[in-house]
Amino acid sequence: MRPWLQLIRVQNLPTALADIWAGYAVGWMICLYYPHFRDFYLQHGIDLDAIDGDPLKLFLAGLPPLFPLAAASAASILLYAGGVVLNDYVDRDRDRKSASQRPLPSGAISPVAALVAALTLLLAGFAVTLSIPVPLVVSGSLVAAIVAYDLGLKSLALGGSLALGMARGLNWFLGFSASGAFDIVSWLRPTFNDGEAVLYSAVGDPACLSRIPPEVALIPVSLAVFAFAITWASTAEEEGGRVRERIVACLVLLLLVSWLSVVISEDMLLGRCFPEWDPSVPKEWTLMVPSRPIAALLSAMLSLAFLSAGIPALRKPSPSTVGRLVLVGVRGYPVLHASLLLGLGCPLAASAMLSLLLLSMVLGMWIRGS
Repeated sequence: MRPWLQLIRVQNLPTALADIWAGYAVGWMICLYYPHFRDFYLQHGIDLDAIDGDPLKLFLAGLPPLFPLAAASAASILLYAGGVVLNDYVDRDRDRKSASQRPLPSGAISPVAALVAALTLLLAGFAVTLSIPVPLVVSGSLVAAIVAYDLGLKSLALGGSLALGMARGLNWFLGFSASGAFDIVSWLRPTFNDGEAVLYSAVGDPACLSRIPPEVALIPVSLAVFAFAITWASTAEEEGGRVRERIVACLVLLLLVSWLSVVISEDMLLGRCFPEWDPSVPKEWTLMVPSRPIAALLSAMLSLAFLSAGIPALRKPSPSTVGRLVLVGVRGYPVLHASLLLGLGCPLAASAMLSLLLLSMVLGMWIRGS
């Protein structure tokens, strides 16, 4: 069992979950505060008239439905695990020289078993996405980005980094879509003709897409840039050449994205999404927590972590120093999400992100000690 856990990078799975939970939280916040379409709330067991503005009741009633969240989480874990197993299968010959301790080159797992597992995990992950309201263009593009990286793009530093960046952004969008944010205005159009049904299954309701503010896209795009920078930094030592220049560029991108929570805010998101939105209405997400100062603190801590790992990599680029920078980046995903969610006024969801960071660190220590 332990070689399989090492093969699927079990310590990194919580970072994939962080994408899903963060996207779901943003999508559900949009759904919960939509000022119309009470049928949408009633379908999820939320009676707005009975709540009558009580923050505690709103909090208890506003907890998102668990099935789409669980399904999106399972799909993300399956796709992530399938991607890294396929990656190790493709790299098995090279790893015999540079990473002989890994499960495949060490002989702990056979190549055939790894290939079967990779294909099974990827297919299962895609199949799970069909059970939740996720546009096919999102889930299909996510699988395509993972497979394209493993089967060829990773040999190109820029192409591979772009593919993994795209995969991270789409993973966030997987969680966002599962929340039902794309479906909220479909209550106005309960019936579709054949052409509209095909379009809806592929890209979501066009009327709903027009209701989602462009600022929402800033979050997955920034996440994609964050992932791109981490992946690009990881190839610096392998590519040779202008290693320090690449590390500097990656550090600049990481630091810029780390402070995104200063730019994005709850007022910006909900105010643009719903012109009728009243910011004075009690909101169950805030719970009287001064979230924006805490978001800035998390951003500062994440920036310091990048600098503490990046400066040694600049002074003496090596697999160990660059690897430490990459490790800080991978574990920085939950912190980045927590900072963004705090900027949006969602401290409960931000706390879940930090719990995933703790889980990732515990699993990492266990795997290294095994």
